[in-house]
Amino acid sequence: MKNTSEHREFGPFIPECTKRGIGRTKAYELANAGLLETFSIGTKRYVFLDSLLSLPERLAQRGAA
Repeated sequence: MKNTSEHREFGPFIPECTKRGIGRTKAYELANAGLLETFSIGTKRYVFLDSLLSLPERLAQRGAA
């Protein structure tokens, strides 16, 4: 039986960020700051969708610190 706790959904980095109103430059800034979890396969970059969904909470925590 497959362990579903190890499965995380992901999508193409810039298109997924754009869908959520995050521009290309800001997306890379967030990724470089460690606020978005991304990975590459060859030359393509992908983002974990749960990382995008929890971004507002992490930004709020960072601003409160």
